[in-house]
Amino acid sequence: MMPFIEKLRHTVLSKMMLRSIIVLSVSFLLVEYLAYRQGAEQIVALTEERQRELTALYAERFDQIIEAVEIDMRSIASLPSLRDYHLNRQYDLQAEARQQLGNVAGFLARLYERNKAYSEISIYDGRGQVHLTVNEGETIRHSVKSVDYFAKPLGKAERGLMTAGFADEGIKGATEEKAPQLVYSYPLTVQGEPIGRVSISYDFNKLMERLRKETLFETGHLAVYTKNARVVFTPDLPMGEQLESARPELWKTLASMPLPGTGRFESALGRGFLISATPMRAKPWFIAAIAPEREMFADLNRSRNLIVGLVALAILLELFAVFIFTRHLISQPVGKLLDGTRAVHAGDLGHRVEIDSNDEFGELAESFNHMTQSLKDGIGELETEIARRAKAEQELREAHDGLEVRIAERTDDLQKEVIQRSAAQKALRESEERFRDFTEISSDWVWELGPDFKVRYVSDRSREILGIPADEVFGRDGHEGADPQEGWEKIRQGLKERREFKDFEYRYNHPDGKVRYLRVSGKPIFDESGAFAGYRGSGTDESDRVKAQDGIKEAKIEAEHANEAKSEFLAKMSHELRTPLNAVIGYSDAMREGIFGKIENKKYQEYLTHIHSSGSHLLGLIDEILDLSKIEAGRVELNPETFNISVFVADALSTMMPMAKRRGNRLSMDSSVEIGWMTADRFRLNQILFNLLSNACKFTEEGEIRIVVEAEEDDALVAFKVIDTGIGIPDEKMGDLFEEFTQVHPEMVRSYGGTGLGLSISKNLCEMMGGSIAVESKSGEGSTFTVRIPRGEN
Repeated sequence: MMPFIEKLRHTVLSKMMLRSIIVLSVSFLLVEYLAYRQGAEQIVALTEERQRELTALYAERFDQIIEAVEIDMRSIASLPSLRDYHLNRQYDLQAEARQQLGNVAGFLARLYERNKAYSEISIYDGRGQVHLTVNEGETIRHSVKSVDYFAKPLGKAERGLMTAGFADEGIKGATEEKAPQLVYSYPLTVQGEPIGRVSISYDFNKLMERLRKETLFETGHLAVYTKNARVVFTPDLPMGEQLESARPELWKTLASMPLPGTGRFESALGRGFLISATPMRAKPWFIAAIAPEREMFADLNRSRNLIVGLVALAILLELFAVFIFTRHLISQPVGKLLDGTRAVHAGDLGHRVEIDSNDEFGELAESFNHMTQSLKDGIGELETEIARRAKAEQELREAHDGLEVRIAERTDDLQKEVIQRSAAQKALRESEERFRDFTEISSDWVWELGPDFKVRYVSDRSREILGIPADEVFGRDGHEGADPQEGWEKIRQGLKERREFKDFEYRYNHPDGKVRYLRVSGKPIFDESGAFAGYRGSGTDESDRVKAQDGIKEAKIEAEHANEAKSEFLAKMSHELRTPLNAVIGYSDAMREGIFGKIENKKYQEYLTHIHSSGSHLLGLIDEILDLSKIEAGRVELNPETFNISVFVADALSTMMPMAKRRGNRLSMDSSVEIGWMTADRFRLNQILFNLLSNACKFTEEGEIRIVVEAEEDDALVAFKVIDTGIGIPDEKMGDLFEEFTQVHPEMVRSYGGTGLGLSISKNLCEMMGGSIAVESKSGEGSTFTVRIPRGEN
């Protein structure tokens, strides 16, 4: 017997070890192949996605920079000061020309402070003379000869160059003093004729600064090439290098790729690279991202080698475990069977052989245990029958005792139920009395309809409201006496559908011949089986409220007629007053200028000045009253037009400059040239800004007045902020600041003038244009008025 068992053990052990080796080896090879392939595909996909994102990002960034350059050059070309400078030079007004050139220089200096990548900004005339240069923030005014721009027309070639629009003049090479520059130019015109160009040089190194810092893995990089195979930027090739000769494999791949697109090439040394490229819109360049495949898969290869080592170690451990566990797979079960046989032979029928397996040893152990259990069961059946009979007698005694306990408990429950029903009947009587008291003292009446919509119950209040005693209402239709023309069809439909209704108002023909207005609410009721049992609700008399509302409507109509008559009267009177006032202002102005002869008497000259000033003030007052009457009458028509915001604000400030100087105030503007254009009623918007700037000048002395222009709400709104350092507004005046004929400082009206209509008109005009006006102020520290207007369609 023992040699057979030993042979069996060695046979089973050998088979299990061979099976483990085969299964582990095949599983490892398959899993490793699939994991490596999937990991490589994911790395390539992620690298391609990052390369596409980087090239698209920098291509878009470069395009935006060039578009910003074009916008800045357009802003420079549209400067009124630049136009006036050339006109003053044409007519040899040197002092005025120097002042305007100073304004232009200030604007260019601010432009450089905002974007210090502009290494040089220059203004040229049509003959190629440079007039003004801002170099690294330093302003240089050049001495140039006076030129008559229109005396000698430009030649065809010169005129073509001057009117070429936004021009890309390429990259100027590096010198010992300067880095490479991107140079752009834009034409300047006066009275429709070309008179020069503005030139901006953009620092090439600052453009490529972010590009240099981007890396892909350890040695991958970004590069910029032209579409004719020239190097613009790459870390290891000089600018202008011919890519076709320096890197033929790279250029061959780029030439065959669609743009934007992704490709692969191998270097002369056999190393693979992944490349992605995206073209620019504003220049014939494209951005390329180049990543070495060896670095892409470095982490993946290290992980693969580590996994191979770990799996080899796992196979060795598995072989050792199979050898150990197989030895115990046979010897332990055989030993347990031998111990069980000895125990039964000794008389222990309860002994069980525990072998936890489904093989032949497990079946043998189960048969052995079944045999010993059968012997044991035969002996135990008699003992079980005796125990069963004893248990039945015990259960019979316990059932008898339990029946007596349940009879006593049920008797107590019946007594409690009688007490609860008495309490419930008492509570029901009290609830009915409470409901009756509520219905008798309520100003409303309570009603109930049966399933046939006949009155089943009404409170005593119904006699006063309906004019019918409660006992005579029983059995009548619920809508009897109601006007059938006022929405009853909708209510009837709701009643058919058993819907709740609330606050339904209708006219009721009272028995005394008068019409009353009643409002009722109701909800359906259902019995215990869910069947419809009628409606229950309440009602109230609304006649007094309806009459009061009718009176309010009539009074409102009369007030509107009176307001229209007032506006019509103001419009006509303002027109009648303007005609003689225009004559007074015109003649007084002519007399002051000496058109009809010089007036020697100084008193008369002073009187004429007072007449002209008072007439102008009265005419302004009439204009404000006329505007107010037009707004109230709804006769103001808006005429939208598209205009440059910066130029518009600059014109408004130049108009207010004399008034600001008379009060010793500094007037300035804070507006980015990128604020762009908007579409609105330019005349009305100018009227609003004039009112705010005029108030700021009047109530500020030897201070600062500043207008700030900003874009808000994702560029949908344009905000104009007028900020002054004047006397401010007291807190108690802020509430009625925009009311008509309101003066913030009534005691200063004689000193400052004004009617109190400007802010009211400005608020109405803002709201007509879909905007708003707001104010922040502190007494003694100044005020900030903010006007927000929709940008509109440009």
